[in-house]
Amino acid sequence: MDFFKYVNNTGVLLRLGTSQSFLSNNHETMYNMFPWLGPWINNLTCLKKSMADTKMEVTELVRDLKETLNPQMCRGFVDSFLVQKQILEESGNMDSLYHDNNQVFSVTNLFSAGTDTTGITLRWGLLLMAKYPHIQDQVQEEISRVIGSRQPLVEDRKNLPYTDAVIHETQRLANFVSMSIPHTTSRDVTFQGYFIKKGTSVIPLLTSVLQDDSEWESPHTFNPSHFLDEQGLFVKMDAFMAFSAGISCEVALLGVELQTCGSHTLQHTPLRHQS
Repeated sequence: MDFFKYVNNTGVLLRLGTSQSFLSNNHETMYNMFPWLGPWINNLTCLKKSMADTKMEVTELVRDLKETLNPQMCRGFVDSFLVQKQILEESGNMDSLYHDNNQVFSVTNLFSAGTDTTGITLRWGLLLMAKYPHIQDQVQEEISRVIGSRQPLVEDRKNLPYTDAVIHETQRLANFVSMSIPHTTSRDVTFQGYFIKKGTSVIPLLTSVLQDDSEWESPHTFNPSHFLDEQGLFVKMDAFMAFSAGISCEVALLGVELQTCGSHTLQHTPLRHQS
């Protein structure tokens, strides 16, 4: 299935870019906190129309992929989703998370949430590599030793602990999404002496975790060892909450994109800071 056929025919990425520009500014934060402000937010009507058009075209894209589905040869996320949905329905489970509406919104989110975040993080990474050439040298040495001259693969990630640590530290220090999308408490809970009722909207302040002195050795400096153990192996930190809190397929995709794009760039392009 030719991805660019859909991009060229529908202009879906152009609209998603427009939506993402809105979602990246303070309007989005205010709207998430206080939805009743909607009538006073500029371009909200245009945004809603753009999102409705995008939903319609992503639905068409999914329908086309469904018509050519081969359960024995999954081509990507949509195929895997459809196969799992089919398996669950055949077993009698008709009330799972694998339903059409969830699939359409998941695909839309993968497009929108995976564009600006990847691009901005990569630019931060390039700047940090130029500023800290000794860290860049270690990354390039690891890439050269593990990958060589071939194209980086997703499977290489587990064998690139230092590179993975640098990518995570870049996301932590860049911290350009300071607040997560709203969450809802699933039960009554008492947090630090405050009672929070079930169903309460909660907006996590990611910056407070990513720059917490009690969680990070040097929270305000670029230090990849935050994600390495004594043996130099990668360690995922509980306090790492870049872009969102909780489970997110978009964040998982972002990690893959950063690893493959970042590794490929540093594999071929040495960066140096010009004083």
